[in-house]
Amino acid sequence: MVDIEIVDEQMEPLAHDGETTGEIVVRAPWLTPSYYKDNKNSKALWRGGYLHTGDVATIDQEGFIKITDRVKDMIKISGEWVSSLELEDILHQHKAVSEAAVIGMPHNKWGEVPLALITLKPDQTVAEKELLGFAKGFITKGILLERRY
Repeated sequence: MVDIEIVDEQMEPLAHDGETTGEIVVRAPWLTPSYYKDNKNSKALWRGGYLHTGDVATIDQEGFIKITDRVKDMIKISGEWVSSLELEDILHQHKAVSEAAVIGMPHNKWGEVPLALITLKPDQTVAEKELLGFAKGFITKGILLERRY
């Protein structure tokens, strides 16, 4: 009695290929019909006739779902969703980085662009170009998809 889908922004179901990411939406008789005393967000919660979980996931051919992110943690760059958590994970792998947080910043041309906030380990220095080159290495390895902005 549960109908669950991984959908794009137009509510179109996505391929069950284990790679294409979209939002998890669900319908079931026992789900909450609304937020308590919050009509505005309640309408958005059930847009398209499904409850929007806010989870970003993939689904494979066997129906296994892998949650990869949260919609509010995604940065929309020129119509493409980029995971801030994925970018943070990459930056954390640099030897000089102690902490990394990536947020979306408004941009006139691209909608949003990522901004990395970095704390270095004691006695470490690193140039911005070095960190960019480090992250681009993950594109070369096929771990991060290249996007041109």
